[in-house]
Amino acid sequence: MARDRLSPSGLPWPLAWSLPKAAGRPRAAVITVFGVLCLAAGALATGGGPSFDPALAAATTVFGLMCLTAARLTVLARDRAAVRHDGTGVVFPCRAGTGGPASVLYTLGTGTAAGALAFSTTSGTRGDPLLVAIALVFLGVGVVLSARLATGRPRRARRVTLTPAAVVLERKPDPRAVPWRRIREITAQGADNTQFIVLLLSEGEPRDPGLRRFLPHSRIELHAQTLNVDPALLWHALCYYHAHPDARGELSDDRGLHRIIRGDLLSEPGPPRT
Repeated sequence: MARDRLSPSGLPWPLAWSLPKAAGRPRAAVITVFGVLCLAAGALATGGGPSFDPALAAATTVFGLMCLTAARLTVLARDRAAVRHDGTGVVFPCRAGTGGPASVLYTLGTGTAAGALAFSTTSGTRGDPLLVAIALVFLGVGVVLSARLATGRPRRARRVTLTPAAVVLERKPDPRAVPWRRIREITAQGADNTQFIVLLLSEGEPRDPGLRRFLPHSRIELHAQTLNVDPALLWHALCYYHAHPDARGELSDDRGLHRIIRGDLLSEPGPPRT
């Protein structure tokens, strides 16, 4: 396997995925520098002067904060250390702040920046109806999302758990489980340096009363960049246990955890290497 087709932790990288150079760190550095420059420009603009435009300064500052927040999502997680066993299965955690809070931040930030530009006196965008419409829509959606986040039930940590019976997705207040037998195919898809793990489900499977809830969709997409581990590790683990049903029992104990952390997912089933 060519070196440039290996994942950050050394696993074979799916051919359908583009692999950002150095796992996305240079791109994140560029976004970070741009965000810092925007913050600096916003800070300088608040110093006053005859050409001081508070609306433009606010828009620049908000945009800089959004860039700094987005920079961390462009870097792929590099290791396998965050994988753990919780007593029911092997857990692949997601990064903190990539769910509801991030959605609220980007929505309110976009609305605030657009609204500030609409009131700018020096940028030539004052009263622009398109900016006003964007501001109203994004601020309205942001307020709704904020209210739902504040008043909803406590959210579980976002993660993917592999158990002997199912793949459990905890992306909402309640976990939702997809039985292995419902998974027809697992594919890797991506575009423009964005990677997805796609579960294609079969229809008409009977419901297992032992599992709490089911995803009704026939296609489930997992955004690889939201994972707090090397995304290729989850990809290979899903493919391995989907292809080898007899090996799924080890997901109930440390045997599965040991196999996954070791990356022993490319061979036929057998005792994990030590």
